[in-house]
Amino acid sequence: MLAMIGEQFYYGDEICGAVVNVRATYEKISLWTKNAAFEDVQLSIGREWKKILDYNETIGYIFHDDAKKLGRGATNRYTVSLIGFNERSAFLSFFGA
Repeated sequence: MLAMIGEQFYYGDEICGAVVNVRATYEKISLWTKNAAFEDVQLSIGREWKKILDYNETIGYIFHDDAKKLGRGATNRYTVSLIGFNERSAFLSFFGA
């Protein structure tokens, strides 16, 4: 979160919010971005985010409209792939308008 506040992202102006959900079995961190249509921007943010967090598993980008319509059935439109292996129980996702 401090990286987002501290403007550590190249496309930081595209980030407009974040949500952290802590559950009994996992944690979920979601970033909200301004425009989901800019795939290159979203993937850049995802790569930077994974590097900052030292997170090596695949993360996904879900469009906000899909999440509203489909709820938990919404699927990733973009992904930033697995780079290594990390056993942390966490899910990272993006939501864009």
